[in-house]
Amino acid sequence: MNLTSSDDRPHQPSFWINYRGSASSPRKDSQRLASATIGAGQCGFTAGVQMRGGHIREHVEEGRSRDATIDRASLLGLSSWRRLCCLKHHIIILFAAVSIVSSACNVASSASLDTAYKTIAAARFVDLTHSFGPNTPVWSGFSQAKMAPALDPATSQPYSIEHDGFRTTYYEMVGQYGTHIDPPAHFDERGATLDQIPLHQMILPLIVLDDTPYLAKDPNHAYSLEDLRAWERKNGPVPKGAFVALRTDMYKDWDSNPERFKRSPFPAWQLDTLRYLYEQRHIAATGHESMDADTTEKMDSETYILKSGHYQIEVMANLDQVPTKGGLIVISWPKVRNGLGFPARAFAIVPR
Repeated sequence: MNLTSSDDRPHQPSFWINYRGSASSPRKDSQRLASATIGAGQCGFTAGVQMRGGHIREHVEEGRSRDATIDRASLLGLSSWRRLCCLKHHIIILFAAVSIVSSACNVASSASLDTAYKTIAAARFVDLTHSFGPNTPVWSGFSQAKMAPALDPATSQPYSIEHDGFRTTYYEMVGQYGTHIDPPAHFDERGATLDQIPLHQMILPLIVLDDTPYLAKDPNHAYSLEDLRAWERKNGPVPKGAFVALRTDMYKDWDSNPERFKRSPFPAWQLDTLRYLYEQRHIAATGHESMDADTTEKMDSETYILKSGHYQIEVMANLDQVPTKGGLIVISWPKVRNGLGFPARAFAIVPR
């Protein structure tokens, strides 16, 4: 047996066993023999056996793999019937092996997810979302939300539990209301809308950058690239694919002092910092406690984020209750077709 290793592939590396005969030509019935292939399990298993020109190849794709070559000069010395029986034997063994391993893989995957859930369930959950109502602070260019009982069109009377068995509310508000998501399409005609953002971008590693130490000297400090580099010297590089949130503690004014919450200027992002995070660290998205990403007249930072194909979460809460790294963020929003923004629910999962 001559065993050689192949390069590992990230998703479907393979295990090959090749049986090679002599240089003589096989009989035509062997040449015409078709390949057999199956797929099994959530691990992406496929298996196959081929016989072409006296060459039998068995193939199994699995999580990790290697290549093997076995020289068998005697194979072509067999009769056509014996070769077919040999091939059938390998098919049966191969398919049985795939069935067993794929079943084990399914069990392992299930166990892995069960372990992950137990880990998450034992963690601490932090709500990063404000509740909102008709008097919630909102950008000056938008109107306050209106919320009223929904009416029965037949009677023009509000639905009630007493008379109808249920009640419901009619909402009228801008999408950018309360804690909300801005999809790329909010600023970019060709950008992704709410229903086009991939699901995997709704659960991400969470990094929280703290702007509050700088606010004593500058109450409207824009978190700078030097601030970020100081953070990375202490904590290591911001991980690829992370959600990076800026803590300013502005959220504390949301209910207690709404007018102060709406102030401008306010502590926010510096554009160079965002460029570095997206272009050098390749993060997935950002968020902040204010109603805008920065205080520039043309909203330079928000324009950069959205026109670069990323979404942002605005008006976040409780970032002071989340560690600077080591947590996850989960964000959800309604799947509005061609949606340009909507209130979102965000929460952090952090170690106890």
